[in-house]
Amino acid sequence: MIMFLMVSVATTSVFSAILLTNHDVQRITPEKVRSMQDNGDDLIIVDVRPKISFKKKHIVGATSVPLAETENLLKAHSRKKHFVFY
Repeated sequence: MIMFLMVSVATTSVFSAILLTNHDVQRITPEKVRSMQDNGDDLIIVDVRPKISFKKKHIVGATSVPLAETENLLKAHSRKKHFVFY
């Protein structure tokens, strides 16, 4: 399942152009992400912001992946995993 934690309108429009057209995406809240982490769900949390923003602050356990490379990330992992993009 692919989930999108909405961060900003700009990110949403770019993200939509790349991923939302090819995949079924569910929007979730930060609280839901925390709950899934606490429950031990198999999450891959992906920060698509610029690396400088990631270095300043990010969700614990997140990986920095440029937005343009997210499709490759999805192809490289099992569809049984939960992806959270922000």
